[in-house]
Amino acid sequence: MKENQHVFSNRSFLCLWLGETISELGGAIGALCNSLLLYELTGSKSAMGTLWLTYFIPSLILQLFIGPFIDRISRKYIMLWSQILRGMVFFIPVLLMFSGQIEIWCLFIIQIVLGILQPLYVPAASALLPTIVEHNKLTQANAWLDGTVRTMSFLAPTLGGLIIAYIGASSTYIMVGVLFLISASSLAYLHEPSVTHDSKKVTWLKQIISGYQYFFKQRTLIWLGFFTSLVQFSVGVTMVINVPYIIEELSGTSFSYGIFMGSFPFGYVIGSFLVGKWGNTWPQRYVMLSGLLMGGLSFFLLGFVTSFPLAVLCEILGGICFPFFNIHQTSLLQKIVPSHLMGQIFSVRLFLIRATMPLGILFAGQIVEISGIRFLYIMIGSIILIPALFGMLLPFFSFLDEENNSVTNT
Repeated sequence: MKENQHVFSNRSFLCLWLGETISELGGAIGALCNSLLLYELTGSKSAMGTLWLTYFIPSLILQLFIGPFIDRISRKYIMLWSQILRGMVFFIPVLLMFSGQIEIWCLFIIQIVLGILQPLYVPAASALLPTIVEHNKLTQANAWLDGTVRTMSFLAPTLGGLIIAYIGASSTYIMVGVLFLISASSLAYLHEPSVTHDSKKVTWLKQIISGYQYFFKQRTLIWLGFFTSLVQFSVGVTMVINVPYIIEELSGTSFSYGIFMGSFPFGYVIGSFLVGKWGNTWPQRYVMLSGLLMGGLSFFLLGFVTSFPLAVLCEILGGICFPFFNIHQTSLLQKIVPSHLMGQIFSVRLFLIRATMPLGILFAGQIVEISGIRFLYIMIGSIILIPALFGMLLPFFSFLDEENNSVTNT
């Protein structure tokens, strides 16, 4: 393989990229359609919360022990069948609509199925990538995947709203189901190298335990998990305070809030593609933790700015910077984790990410009235940028440099 070849010259990666892109678009539109239809049927805000709990709870529980399954069978086929099942479940409300018997239970069935499949699909995709892409192309590959997925999640709400308005809910569900099936078709054409694992000779419980033991014995995994958990905790806090920040602190409107919320993903798309173009002139630790530090700084500054345009600029800055941390840390993990533990390790990592966000939501909900909105922005900015600064300056963290990690993913 030529060094200068673009990652898209790899047909398997191209199939994966297309499948991920179509999947993200379909999933975001489907989630929007589900939420709108439930509110139309019930008019209940609490029902909206329950809808998302039915997605989140089974997903989080399954995340704890599903890793060995991902490492025991073909990751390609885990992804492919996940997409087929996702597509099929979106046809359930269509059948009920045609029979004139639409019920809210079918919307909850969709959420439960999606919640069960998510902890299968996401770690399988992360574990599959280093088996189809050369290690020196992983950063570029992750940048394209992350950037495109963010682009789809950024465009999908507006696009989905227009589609639902013009063709109706039933046709939208059909379209979403078809998109997932097209995604599965794309994944079917990628070539997954055959790898023989000894994991099938080990009991499921022992493999789970060995995965957790491996994770918590590796300094790189522990500290990257720690840094990521800080970010997710902070994101949880912002989910509570973003609305009152724009409306009360900056005297904005709902339109202002929409612009503010779109600023971060807009910056993230830019940052993702900048990562893919960034050379190897700096050690990976400094590139990775500089992105984390500047992302934390963007939160910190929101505690002081008094104008809406500056708040938007802070969000765009955070969006541009955080991909330098997220993409590089994902690529580093894919290079150093043994292939037979890849699914288990990414499951543990995803569990930590998804568990810390609701902690941030609960924390902010309890103290925001006491501490104030601006203090919380300053606090979450500080808990990100101070550890990132230590990580850059202290020699102890030199193990985060790629050249100091033994590449065991063979």
